[in-house]
Amino acid sequence: MKFDQKEQKNDNELMLEVKSGSLESFETLVIQFTKGITNYFFRLCWDKGYSEDLCQEVFLKIWKNRENYKTSAKFTTYIFRIAVNLWIDECRKKSCRPTVDTDEYLDYLNGNNSSSEVETVVESRETILALKKALTNIEDSHRIPYILSVFHGKSYEEISQILGVPVGTVKSRKYYAVLKLRSELKGILRKKEIKE
Repeated sequence: MKFDQKEQKNDNELMLEVKSGSLESFETLVIQFTKGITNYFFRLCWDKGYSEDLCQEVFLKIWKNRENYKTSAKFTTYIFRIAVNLWIDECRKKSCRPTVDTDEYLDYLNGNNSSSEVETVVESRETILALKKALTNIEDSHRIPYILSVFHGKSYEEISQILGVPVGTVKSRKYYAVLKLRSELKGILRKKEIKE
């Protein structure tokens, strides 16, 4: 039986083709990962345009440094490592404390067709504003592991590889993020609604 569709390749195989200069494989990776990387940045800065710019920068870095790619880790670990490092670099250049209005966040959620955990928790404008403020008030060293775990489903081991820190450090940083969220959102959300 002959199939017209190209056999599906895993991300590492695609990246190895990108390493050899394949624009088609690069385009496939861009299509697969743009939404996730943009969402990662959005949850850090709450600015859709800035998130999209940072996402593009991640893919530019991947393309420019494609010859240096090694398959020692999963591609998702590799791309999130680049995203985390880019965020850290951006914060060094300027203040990265997010500020946006609630309407932009609601528009973003409405345009995002995924079943995000945020959407299941958020029921009103006030709750959205409180959640954004609470996430904003968590320092990046705690917020990044929390976002990678809760919103992107990364395991502690993957986050450890992405951040270059021990698994125990990832667990404690996420734990402190959860404590901070619970403290800031006490009275607004029930304890169980803060994802761990």
